[in-house]
Amino acid sequence: MSAIGEAGEAPLDVVGDPLAGAGDRNRAAARMGAVTLLSRGSGFVRVLVVAAVLGATYLGNTYQSANSVPTVLFELVVAGALQAVLVPVLISESDRRRQDEAASAVLGATTAALAALGVLAMVAAPLVARVLFAAVDDPVIRDQQIHLGTVLLWCFLPQIVFYGISLVGTSTLHARGRFSLPAFAPFVNNVVVIGVYLLFAWQRGGAAPSLDLTSGEVLLLGIGTTLGVVAFCALPMFGARRIGVDLRWRWQPRHPAVRRVVRDGSWAGAFMASSQVVLLGVLVLANSVEGGVIVQQLAYVCFLLPISILVIPVITTAFPKLSGDAARGDWSEYRREVVRTSRIVLAASVLSAVVLALLRHPLAQVVSLGNASVATDQVAVAIAGFAVGLPGFAAVLLLTRASYARRETRSPALVAGAVAVVALVAMAVTASQAPTDVRIGAIGVAHGAAWTLGALVLATALLADLRRQRKAVT
Repeated sequence: MSAIGEAGEAPLDVVGDPLAGAGDRNRAAARMGAVTLLSRGSGFVRVLVVAAVLGATYLGNTYQSANSVPTVLFELVVAGALQAVLVPVLISESDRRRQDEAASAVLGATTAALAALGVLAMVAAPLVARVLFAAVDDPVIRDQQIHLGTVLLWCFLPQIVFYGISLVGTSTLHARGRFSLPAFAPFVNNVVVIGVYLLFAWQRGGAAPSLDLTSGEVLLLGIGTTLGVVAFCALPMFGARRIGVDLRWRWQPRHPAVRRVVRDGSWAGAFMASSQVVLLGVLVLANSVEGGVIVQQLAYVCFLLPISILVIPVITTAFPKLSGDAARGDWSEYRREVVRTSRIVLAASVLSAVVLALLRHPLAQVVSLGNASVATDQVAVAIAGFAVGLPGFAAVLLLTRASYARRETRSPALVAGAVAVVALVAMAVTASQAPTDVRIGAIGVAHGAAWTLGALVLATALLADLRRQRKAVT
């Protein structure tokens, strides 16, 4: 049975009550991990294809940088708040009707805010492009990148609205104990976009990648990529409607759920903003090397693969349970769930980091195809560099969700802000000193060291909070 079957009459992974036993959550996490493997596998192929078609070139830098902007903006403004508090908000509702009304009100407010943001961002697209490519030394190439990047941004920025729709639908499914369909949705996006890349390569007729594109080629890359996002974002909404969720657009900005998302999610938004600032810094610094963004993307997809398949499913399926425990004040059960999840996440992330470091050269050869093959050695160094921070990054993801479950959003935000400052300074200093062929790997080490430091601080804060809760109970 396919992952899409989750939305039908006999769903694959209904945990049902989010307070179900650990076995239910483990099975749901395993199923979600299997579906995520399919999606990430297609994402892996997507990265290989874009690297082979666009190459480690200034065209690859321009496309990948511009295509990252909608995601970064969405994460900066809305995603943190929704991811942090929407599932706990929905779980706290007394019945399904009130849950649907809350989700619909949040959907209306979210899409309205993101539409306004999208318009403003499109107006500011030339300025955004100048910031993205400020590190390019050659003024002629820099001007070409700014021009092409601006046009691509105009095509990509409408994606922001669809990301918001998708996240509300996904949160609604998670609150109902449904996890596989949202994990499958990226597969659809990847299939569409891979088709776009192959069509672009066919149109080019074997010509080397360059910044000199026809209007048709630019629009194919820009609009085709956005259509893939639209398909990806439609699936969670489709799944929610199929299981009977009355999710529709409603303009109710004063609804209690909207107010709680804004109130409790402000600090979570600050956390996400800090993490996206770090990624933006990585992009800007990677642009200082020809093909540097492609090298970073190839290494980062290897970094994210174990996170997505082994770590995220465990955290995602534990989040409703942690939220329910916190809402009931059952801190003993909450502690047990944190310990159980931490052991799994730590074991998976440490093992994955070791495997990535040991297999960096074979992995680099696998991912560096076509026009990207000239950068194989750089990719290998970058994979090893980013692998250093994998356990720390995974721990931050878990500890942040554990904090959000008990409606404590301030500490992760403050830690992430400090991490951003440390990471940006460390990456900038490292990039200025590292030779070109190892620069992306050096940036990865600095990136990972900052997140590992953040994980240690968050773990200390969580332990202190749990000790206070234990004393309060006794």
